[in-house]
Amino acid sequence: MKATLHIMVGLPGSGKTPQAKYLEKKYHLIRLTPDEWHLSLFGDDTDHQDHDIRHHHIEQVMFDLAKMHLSQGKSVILDYGFWTQKERYELYLKAKSMNVFFQVHFMDASKEDILKRIESRNHNFQEASFTIYPHHIEKWYPLFEPVTQTELTLYKDQWPDAF
Repeated sequence: MKATLHIMVGLPGSGKTPQAKYLEKKYHLIRLTPDEWHLSLFGDDTDHQDHDIRHHHIEQVMFDLAKMHLSQGKSVILDYGFWTQKERYELYLKAKSMNVFFQVHFMDASKEDILKRIESRNHNFQEASFTIYPHHIEKWYPLFEPVTQTELTLYKDQWPDAF
């Protein structure tokens, strides 16, 4: 079976990383989670003026790493968030040009569930994660474009046969 580019879709607190870790173990995927690298390099800087540009650079480096692994026939899961249909479609086109399968994993969570999860996560320091406050979710929630069935049909020609 040819390699697959998996993407995790959802807002912070939607459950992307736990699901990505599960898929990584179950299917022996290479998991690339920018938050882990970002925290290691810059710490918990969510409100720092350079946070977004730092994060963007990490995602670019990770995508280059993903392309290398995919070209070697290894499946990769990108645990980024992919908030808009436009960026998901662009990744689909890249997967298609690399002749790899493309799989979307949408973590559909209500704003209320996300707020509960981030509150719990902010008080549980067992796992490295950014501190996210309710005002962040209030700002980001309207920017997020949930995955629809119509969108998924756009990617159907690149779906793996069995997953």
